[in-house]
Amino acid sequence: MALRNNLLEALTVALPTEISSGTRAINTQSYIESNIKLGTQHEWARLVTNLAGLANSDTIFLTGNSPVILKSRRIGYTGTGVNAFIYENPSYTGGTLSPTQNPNAINQVATLSQVLINPSISAVGFLIFSPEYSIGSTSQQSKGSTSRETGQEKILKPNTAYLLRLTSIDSQVESVTTSLSWYEGPLDLPRP
Repeated sequence: MALRNNLLEALTVALPTEISSGTRAINTQSYIESNIKLGTQHEWARLVTNLAGLANSDTIFLTGNSPVILKSRRIGYTGTGVNAFIYENPSYTGGTLSPTQNPNAINQVATLSQVLINPSISAVGFLIFSPEYSIGSTSQQSKGSTSRETGQEKILKPNTAYLLRLTSIDSQVESVTTSLSWYEGPLDLPRP
């Protein structure tokens, strides 16, 4: 009973009394909204034009010293479709460092992760998450698919390389768009 009373007392000290009478609201927010406000949400996008039929578009995502929650992966294409894979610990060489952005223009926290485009892949590593299969319309009036989110959130290990591979399933050339949004840091909000 004492524990219950202490908990109730702590809640009434922390929350305005009008909340219990219904004359004041509690504001809540999503993790993405909170991450953006704190400057810990990051983003990246790429347009691959003229991807050969049945070819791969490879991107290496290198995490830094913190865990990463891949919040969103969006894919669009102009042809029949693409399959999206995420492999852990690929063997690769080269690649060009691609710029990333932060959706907070006031309080930007620098990302520890790096994104490399056009690496040379000698071994894909192992498939860590379920593949995403995106099949679009093949009619001449509405071929392809606009950019859409695939899958759900993924948690990535610190200091690890991931291969984000898009494989065209069209036998003809198509253009592909891809974008990522991620959070870096502790896997829950800071607590006092």
